[in-house]
Amino acid sequence: MAWVSAMQIDVQPEDVRVCGVPMFHVTGVLTNCLMPLARGASVVMLTSSGWRDPSVIRNLWQIVEHFGVTALGMVPSVVNMALNIPIGDADISSLKAASCGTAPLSVAVAEAFEQKTGAMIFEGYGLTEGTALSATNPRYGQRRIGSIGLPMAYQEMKVVKAAGGRIERECEPGESGIVVVRGPNIFGGYLNPAQNKSIWFEGGWFNTGDLGYADEDGYMWLTGRAKDLIIRGGNNIDPRMIEEALYRHPEVFDAAAVGLPDAHAGELPVAYIALKPGSTFPLAHQALRV
Repeated sequence: MAWVSAMQIDVQPEDVRVCGVPMFHVTGVLTNCLMPLARGASVVMLTSSGWRDPSVIRNLWQIVEHFGVTALGMVPSVVNMALNIPIGDADISSLKAASCGTAPLSVAVAEAFEQKTGAMIFEGYGLTEGTALSATNPRYGQRRIGSIGLPMAYQEMKVVKAAGGRIERECEPGESGIVVVRGPNIFGGYLNPAQNKSIWFEGGWFNTGDLGYADEDGYMWLTGRAKDLIIRGGNNIDPRMIEEALYRHPEVFDAAAVGLPDAHAGELPVAYIALKPGSTFPLAHQALRV
């Protein structure tokens, strides 16, 4: 997986990649360390606390300048925080790219990051059970912000409709369903056999539990987790749709939509919002218009 990832992302020996994810995390050990090291590139370790160290975020752009960082390995919350750190007089011209995964990244946040830094952001997707990476936007060619990109080499990925532990059919382009993956990178199962009952479909397809769709060109798009859907009166509501709208408000720093239990409708969508530092927007007294 380290070799395949480095090949597909085209890591070069002169690259300097930042690792702010713990080594006990599959992304930290594989895509942020083994992947660049397999191609002779350098890795900058951001203390034992990584991105959780407040001094790291506060001095991010100085770190980029000091080490000549060419690529950042990030998660959506870190991308969001980086937007609120002034670049000042730091020279970040070495920075060419940033990868982002673990959770869907807001389109508005991705566009703001690229505009601020001049570096391209590449979204990808993977899971521990799949050895870190199963899809990524191409290093060269068309990137589609908001998409997790194209399946990695030597793996298969598709979107299906399933019921009763069986795949009924493959979804049409643009049709939402369950994302399944298959390949030599998929693990052999959990140590507790009871946890393996609902994770496999026939043919060796692994049920990721994520919802998404493929467009007509094969790019994959996530729409959320099956367990995160808000079901109001029998209608499925995607939390990300609400969050995307909130992120476009200039005063919003972070947002999360969840389902609130309701005796009549089953669930009602509720949004939790964090305003940007220093904001005086009267959130408690006025509705956000998005």
